[in-house]
Amino acid sequence: MADADFGRRLKRRRQAAGYRTQGDLAVKIGVPRSTVGAWENGRQYPQRFIGALESLLGPLDEYEPPAIDPELARRIEELSPQQRDYLILRLTELREAAHGLRARVDALDGQQRSASA
Repeated sequence: MADADFGRRLKRRRQAAGYRTQGDLAVKIGVPRSTVGAWENGRQYPQRFIGALESLLGPLDEYEPPAIDPELARRIEELSPQQRDYLILRLTELREAAHGLRARVDALDGQQRSASA
């Protein structure tokens, strides 16, 4: 059983992104409408498609700040405001690149499954 809270977040994000129906999103992701329905109703979790979903809808998991090593926290505190801004910019770029790569892997996985069917 998947997480019902995740399903509710997915539905809210889908609607906020302008995908009025489950079918609209399903076409964009390349899955049956019933699959999106199962995700939104908490019956399944979109493990293989989370990257593609997040590339369309943004982050879907609730944010929980990671634990920061005390030494790293101390070093960040010592940065100037300009250095912190640069660090945030670079981390944001890395996060976006990681989401893009995840979406590509998901797309390739989908193509591979289609070819083997």
